[in-house]
Amino acid sequence: MIVRKLAHICIHCPDLPAALDFYTRALGFKKVFNFTKEGKITGAFLEIAPQTYMELFDHAVAPATQLRLNHFALETDDIYAAQRHLHSHGVPTTEIKTGSDGTLQFWITDPADTAIEFHQYTPVSSQYTGQDVEMDWDW
Repeated sequence: MIVRKLAHICIHCPDLPAALDFYTRALGFKKVFNFTKEGKITGAFLEIAPQTYMELFDHAVAPATQLRLNHFALETDDIYAAQRHLHSHGVPTTEIKTGSDGTLQFWITDPADTAIEFHQYTPVSSQYTGQDVEMDWDW
């Protein structure tokens, strides 16, 4: 296999300071470094977990042809504790449910309205069993 793991995701943000606050304060990501252009901060590189990263860029400096992102998922070992933590920071969440793939999940959105799925694998998760999943949602 030529890919070892996901290196990073990139999100274009209409309000970079709000996004940085959300991801560092509410989600606890660590800012590793800033991107600058002519001395102005235009983005940041954040560590999500050991050697897993996210890039945030000010939407104003990104080409209009580049899409923001549909969603990304963060794995947790305790989905109930993750939800309590987010609520303690004023972040609303959906209810925890079992997805069609057998995982426990809930959803939040960031200040740019990017969807974020919190995901806890279970013994019957298709990611472990390889079982095909019948989609129970519409786009």
